[in-house]
Amino acid sequence: MKRQVKKQIWLTEEEEELLEGHAQKACLTESSFLRMVMCGCIPKEKPDKEFYERMRQMDAFMQRLEYLIDLLKYGEQVQCEELNSEIHRWHQFQLDVEERFLAPEKVPWL
Repeated sequence: MKRQVKKQIWLTEEEEELLEGHAQKACLTESSFLRMVMCGCIPKEKPDKEFYERMRQMDAFMQRLEYLIDLLKYGEQVQCEELNSEIHRWHQFQLDVEERFLAPEKVPWL
């Protein structure tokens, strides 16, 4: 969708600092930050380095489990099912962590 409408607003210096600060923390431009807020979402701050390290560790763990499943394909079916269940559990955990740290929050009043 092409943006064709320009809006100009006046802010106090304090409001400008708040807008700049919130947008920078979320790694967004000020206009992107405002658009998200208007759509009812509050962007979250960019996660710290620890978050990304945890994601890499979980990814390595899931890759290891997938490798073990490949080794056990010709083995007992119950073991494969258990490993598949574990992969699914860890993948869901990763999605939950990403949602907690990255997904914008929905504002209830919009």
